[in-house]
Amino acid sequence: MPVLAGLGVSAAGMLACAAATNLLMFSAARGLVGLGYGLTWMGLQGFIVTRSPPQFRGRNMTGVIAGLFAGHLSGAAVGAMLMEQVGFRAVFAVGAVMLAMPLAGVLVLMRPYMDRGRKLAAQTAGRARAHFSDTLKLLFTRDFGLLLLGSVIPFSIAQVGLLSFALPLYLEAEGVAASSIGRVLMIYGLCVIYVGPLMGRVVDRSRIKKSWIVLGGLVGSIGMLGLYFNSGLLAAAAAVLLLALASCFAGASQSPYMLALPDVQRYGAAGATSVMRAADKLGQMSLATTTLFWG
Repeated sequence: MPVLAGLGVSAAGMLACAAATNLLMFSAARGLVGLGYGLTWMGLQGFIVTRSPPQFRGRNMTGVIAGLFAGHLSGAAVGAMLMEQVGFRAVFAVGAVMLAMPLAGVLVLMRPYMDRGRKLAAQTAGRARAHFSDTLKLLFTRDFGLLLLGSVIPFSIAQVGLLSFALPLYLEAEGVAASSIGRVLMIYGLCVIYVGPLMGRVVDRSRIKKSWIVLGGLVGSIGMLGLYFNSGLLAAAAAVLLLALASCFAGASQSPYMLALPDVQRYGAAGATSVMRAADKLGQMSLATTTLFWG
């Protein structure tokens, strides 16, 4: 149900973007799209962690993330071409119509699980009063809390900071053409699409998931430091590639490691996954807010 609701809210937000007449209305409409996206993403992740066997969670999660990035890459290219031909308002209208495709897929493919999902939701509603205190206890546990503080939040800050803010401005200052900047940024998505599912299978076969999280942090740090000590297009491409590999290592191992923790099993797999992804978005939001504040 969160997936269905999220798709509907996103479609309404896209139509609102097409109808916006000023920046304030457009910003509010984009916020509505983000709300729907969050509902859909949380619902899909909850479905994976509650319905997948433990030995397949890594590959299933990386497969969904790969599909997400495939949509990002193709959507950016198709949206740009459509905007040149028919204008930006039509792009949002087409996006709203295309959301009917995953809506139909959810209704068909997930229908066998909906009755069980309603029963689970009714059981969860009975514990709603204790949910906030349980969440606080989960956040202050050693393993889960350090996973958020030491991996999830820092990685989201580094990812968004490099790809969305620092790298485009840096390469533009270096005199790199916009087309070359786009090619460098595509390295990240292509690596996640093709390497991520492979890493998911490797992590699922591994007994110690924590080592892959540490390796991801080290690889990502090397990429960021390499860009600090070197300059130019090749250094930027190498930094993006290493950050993408780090994302494959960490993304494939964070969820299986987290779901195996005893505190998480007591709290609930789907709820803990939502808390972890909320922390991920908190890291991205904190960077965007800081950048906006400091200019």
